[in-house]
Amino acid sequence: MIPVNRITEVLHLFLKPWVRTGDCVVDCTVGNGCDSVFLASCVGPSGFLHGFDIQAEAIRRTRERLDAKGFPSDRRQLIHDTHEVMDRYIKQPVRVFMFNLGYLPGGDRSVVTQAKSTLMALGKALDHLDREGLISMVLYTGHPEGGAEAEAVRTRLRMLPSPEYSVIHWRYLNQGNEPPEIVIVQKLGT
Repeated sequence: MIPVNRITEVLHLFLKPWVRTGDCVVDCTVGNGCDSVFLASCVGPSGFLHGFDIQAEAIRRTRERLDAKGFPSDRRQLIHDTHEVMDRYIKQPVRVFMFNLGYLPGGDRSVVTQAKSTLMALGKALDHLDREGLISMVLYTGHPEGGAEAEAVRTRLRMLPSPEYSVIHWRYLNQGNEPPEIVIVQKLGT
């Protein structure tokens, strides 16, 4: 049983049915590599994983985790760069984009995702999203930049046309200390 207070594991359960063997997927903020390993396990050796992070340490940790799980190095591209330039690397439709915003757990907490670059990356993810594909975003409001970033994301997603996209917002109702939130975007139109 997965406890519902582990928001990323709940998110993995939700996303698993959408990701198919052979799909192209993107971890927009690789961090410690947990979401990358999850995505790689879903797409299998015939799929392709793109991963982005601005911190070299995050890329190193993710590479080590993927290597330990045996995910082929020719079926992944880990990019030490901001997610806002993803269109330089991604040329095909993407089934699932995952954003886990905030800072690198166990890393430098002064290096955090920023609203401006996250919104640019979100726009590019929407452009590359496959029909019926998903974008997931974990929003952390418990650090100084997090609240502004989360509000910017929510504001942008409220503007998506409902005939083309479905947007769901999940959050804890009974936890203190500004718990994380999840936003899921599904592309409905062509």
